[in-house]
Amino acid sequence: MAAHAPLAPSASARWIACPGSVRLCAGVPDIESEHAALGTFAHEIAATCLKSGRDAASCIGDTDLVHTCDAEMTAHIQTYLDVVRPFAGYPDAVLGVEQRVEINDDIWGTADALVYQPERETEPGRLHVFDFKYGAGVFVPVENNAQLGCYALGALLQFSDRWQDISEVHIHIVQPRHHLGGHHHQAVAVEAIETWGALALEPAAVATRAPDAPLAAGDHCRFCDAKPSCPQLRKEALDTAAHLFDHPDGDDRVYVADEKTGIVKAAAAPPAPSELTPDQIAAAISMFPTIEQWMKAVREHAYSLANSGTVVPGHKLVDKQGNRKWRDEGDARAALELFDVDPNAAPKLVSPAAAEKLLGKADGKSLVNLLAFKPTTGTTLVPDSDTRPALNAGDVFTDLPSPEGA
Repeated sequence: MAAHAPLAPSASARWIACPGSVRLCAGVPDIESEHAALGTFAHEIAATCLKSGRDAASCIGDTDLVHTCDAEMTAHIQTYLDVVRPFAGYPDAVLGVEQRVEINDDIWGTADALVYQPERETEPGRLHVFDFKYGAGVFVPVENNAQLGCYALGALLQFSDRWQDISEVHIHIVQPRHHLGGHHHQAVAVEAIETWGALALEPAAVATRAPDAPLAAGDHCRFCDAKPSCPQLRKEALDTAAHLFDHPDGDDRVYVADEKTGIVKAAAAPPAPSELTPDQIAAAISMFPTIEQWMKAVREHAYSLANSGTVVPGHKLVDKQGNRKWRDEGDARAALELFDVDPNAAPKLVSPAAAEKLLGKADGKSLVNLLAFKPTTGTTLVPDSDTRPALNAGDVFTDLPSPEGA
């Protein structure tokens, strides 16, 4: 069986809005990002705790050889556990952890947790669908959430013979790392879920099978694997840019000479923001997301090419530098104390930047430069004019450990 459904619930918001994206993504390698891998690790620990009844703190130190569970991670996982467990503690409730749910052969997935609460006296039967979002960058709203709608519909279909008394579905998203996150909840009538499945989900699924399934750009492009090669995203981005740079009142272009060929080319110049009306500003801002999605896709693809050794003309791969770190905290502490500077910024050693301010510019800069360094935090693609030295393709892998016996 395939590792992922042809129409995965996690991508349903995308393929409902853009049926053609399924065709474009079919040939793209499925490479898990570092953020996604961290989320997968956190989900595995959360599932283990729900199944065993343990609290998250008992998993500190657990590792998948790449990530290690620490106190911060367990605090976020415990937030999720504390949301699910009271619902699972309802009399005669049934808890399903990492529960596979299936709508049909094409649409199936795994819900983080399901809780069935049977009908009791005046209380209707309820199905609770829980989704644990470990990401901190993008807030996921619970309202009209297609992914959880798929899970709910799949569970209703799959367990209809046993859960006939359900009249309400409660959708829960727990996203503790996002500043807008926490626990968000929405109650939906079973009839509304079934109607959505028949009128929105099923027609969209059928549309994805058409050889000429339509493409549509929008917010759903954010996590689409086919962004770099999507003709619709490129077209809408270029059309949007052309509209923004259009000057119907006259030739307001800037003429520049190419440094290598000497050929003079006309480059459209956007109007100054101060010259735009409020309506024009609003229209421009509404267009930005499409352009940004395409630009981001181009940058990511260019970086991927450079990282694999392909030359991107006019650009090079260089080391990124992070914030300064002490080479040896003991030496730094001793040196700062010699200058009567308290080295402690409770509960840890002050940062190099803070120490530089405390010491004063005269003495601080040279001493901190001696004791601190800027670690390499990865690579980035920059114009050739950047002063940092270029990396060879092989340099990216020089810090990886050698296989045993090599």
